[in-house]
Amino acid sequence: MLRRRGREEVHLEEVESGDRAPILRRHLEVAPGARPHLPVDRHAPLAEFERIADQYPVFWIIPAAPGAKRGDDRTTRPVRARWSSLRI
Repeated sequence: MLRRRGREEVHLEEVESGDRAPILRRHLEVAPGARPHLPVDRHAPLAEFERIADQYPVFWIIPAAPGAKRGDDRTTRPVRARWSSLRI
């Protein structure tokens, strides 16, 4: 459940580890507080993120509306933990 100005029921779908590297790299660009938690420099090549991607869960947030699927609208976005402003 997401909470903002109300509640929105959502489903979490784990991103395959092979697809996580660009999301993790972007996460470090937009969330400075996350940098101490990942053992890769934010300027490192994508290959470095691929090396550690299977150790860090990343999820798609999918609205729980009937029939909603990933990519249906702008509310579906990749996130790790609670950082929902991440956009790749």
